[in-house]
Amino acid sequence: ALCDGLRRRRFDVLLAAGREAGPEGSLWDEAEALGIPSVRLPALIRRIAPSRDLAALAALRALCRARRPDIVHAHTSKAGLIACLAARMEGVPAVVLAPHGHILGPGARIPGVPNRGLMRRLLAAAARRSARYADLVIAPNDHEREDGIRHGAWTEERSLVVPNCVDTDLFRPRDRGAARAALGLPRAGFVLGAAARLTPEKGIDYAIEALTCVPGAMLVIAGEGPERARLAVLAQSLGVAGRVMFAGLRARMEEILPAFDAFLAPSRTEAHGMAAAEALACGVPVIAFAVGGLRSIVLGGVTGLLAAPGDVESFAAAARLCAADPALRARLGRAGREHVCARFSLNAMLAQTVAVDTALLRRKGRAQD
Repeated sequence: ALCDGLRRRRFDVLLAAGREAGPEGSLWDEAEALGIPSVRLPALIRRIAPSRDLAALAALRALCRARRPDIVHAHTSKAGLIACLAARMEGVPAVVLAPHGHILGPGARIPGVPNRGLMRRLLAAAARRSARYADLVIAPNDHEREDGIRHGAWTEERSLVVPNCVDTDLFRPRDRGAARAALGLPRAGFVLGAAARLTPEKGIDYAIEALTCVPGAMLVIAGEGPERARLAVLAQSLGVAGRVMFAGLRARMEEILPAFDAFLAPSRTEAHGMAAAEALACGVPVIAFAVGGLRSIVLGGVTGLLAAPGDVESFAAAARLCAADPALRARLGRAGREHVCARFSLNAMLAQTVAVDTALLRRKGRAQD
């Protein structure tokens, strides 16, 4: 969406990324369908692999020499470091880093990054270095920016907030009955939803535990990951396996989110919370732990309900409150969509990104009228 939007705003865009796809799937097909010029870099992978990382650096340097970009946007922690370094080594005038979550906080979990040990310490040092290679660091919310400043990942002067976006034309309220039919669910009944990589930091185990305290509710879990088998065993052991549906990866979440009466975001740590923002855009209220970027998206008592991190009892109480009060759900859902449309829409993100890039290029003497 960002590449396509920038291209429509007179930027000549080239997308460079690895071929590897995680359990959440790949966006290559979408990029190709939009006709976005792109280069696949086989050496660029998520896990730490020195020989391949050096090959990815060489490939990006060669790409910078061939294309001579005015500005490079580097995304994520590891790929961001490699891209920032390549851009600087090849004299690219302007470099912007968007880490999408840093690895310096005690609860931070980044795919492909070890949780502890020497390698993590080395990567933490590298993360700080990549921010120094960049002219500007973009964080998706105030919490992430302030957290990065506190941990020395970047400075206040060289960082700002540009929220990630939701396509609010695609993610919108739809017919609940049709959405439930697509999942094979009955029209009646209270249905909770969750969508995430099935990894420990996403806290789906908390959602299953909370379900035991919400009589009669159904929980639909969209996503895949290494925790799926353990989560299924947990549901069985707690006696709620018959009320938990593992829906797998869903390419069109906008079609199933409206099936839910409330959306659960029980993350232990969360840089932004795109799934929660997408649910709100569909008019579905969100119940979340007050962690990370979720606090910018879920406004307690306004767009959803917040519980203290890890407090499953309070989390379940919020779900019971939603189950008992349809008018509350409707009010939170309406306010949630208004909030996302105002703060996290595609147009809002593009306008801010264009303003940031134009100002930076002007400062470097490369802006064009």
